[in-house]
Amino acid sequence: MTRTHRVAARLSEYALYALLLVQPATGLLQTLWRGRPFALFAWSIPQLVPKHLDRMLLFQEIHEIGAWCLIGLIGLHALAALFHPFVRGDEILQAMIPALRRRPPSVSSDCRHPRGTLS
Repeated sequence: MTRTHRVAARLSEYALYALLLVQPATGLLQTLWRGRPFALFAWSIPQLVPKHLDRMLLFQEIHEIGAWCLIGLIGLHALAALFHPFVRGDEILQAMIPALRRRPPSVSSDCRHPRGTLS
């Protein structure tokens, strides 16, 4: 891969990880600023802060933009993963997914002697 490709791949990975942290945080902040109790898994969380419509709308907008960015980055990442083996013909996808790595051919059982004896 060229230096530009490596930098782009690294930046997209960092952006994916950042969005995976930002999305739950903005969703939680949006929920908190609604000023109502909410359920979290099996717990019922009481109202923690007073209702603040402007802040709730701000975090809702950030959360929505983050969702679209996450969808776009996931799609871009999937396209890049398919681009490597089908267009460039390199083995980047195999390097990322160990199950796709090529294994050296094994020796067939009819070529080996039973129990390690030579006859």
